[in-house]
Amino acid sequence: MIKTTNIKYQYQEWPFEKPDYHFLVLDIFVWLIGLPIIGLVLIMPVQLLIRLLVVDNSIYIIRVLGLITIIVSMIFGFKKILKHRRDQYESWLEEKEMHEKEVAGAYAEKFTITNIIQYWPIEEEGEPVKGYLIRTQENEWFYIISDQLYDFDEDYFPKSQVTIIRAPLSHHLLEILTQGREVEYMDTVKLYQFIDDYSYMELGFDILDLGLCQTLQASLLEDQDEWKSS
Repeated sequence: MIKTTNIKYQYQEWPFEKPDYHFLVLDIFVWLIGLPIIGLVLIMPVQLLIRLLVVDNSIYIIRVLGLITIIVSMIFGFKKILKHRRDQYESWLEEKEMHEKEVAGAYAEKFTITNIIQYWPIEEEGEPVKGYLIRTQENEWFYIISDQLYDFDEDYFPKSQVTIIRAPLSHHLLEILTQGREVEYMDTVKLYQFIDDYSYMELGFDILDLGLCQTLQASLLEDQDEWKSS
């Protein structure tokens, strides 16, 4: 069973330092060096055609064409770098504004999940993900994926009750608490089996809709029964 409430919460102050652009060297290599080289390669057939058809000043025309290609490519690449930096800054600014609203509101969302009976460790492309797909006795399913789980001792999971405190706007996980009796660990489940289109930045905690719960009920538990009988 999943119970949702709002609680008073005292947020920690977040140091609003402007983000460092860590991909500048890579962007310079790709957009200011690599792109002009690709452009020169692409115009090579045109330059060859000019050399064959134009007798006078063919070298001059070829050099001018190459220079124009380099300049246009570098201008385009420079705009791409500026766009990447602007997008990163706007994303940081949006996150900063959300945090300030959450601090001003001074409340958080509290999810209390009881009657948990199964934990399914999550993997993606054969690699384990720090998260769980969790099923309750009422056949409700939800997932929790967070680097915060690295901070927990092994005996924190699996337990029959989990409490999650989450920021209401940014959906950042603030606290994860477990208690109750130990319950069953199941086989691993792949992330795409319950999330089709995802970004790791968006993952955290969510409750799965009824239709997806029924699909998981049919597929995962059937696979588990076949595994046990083999």
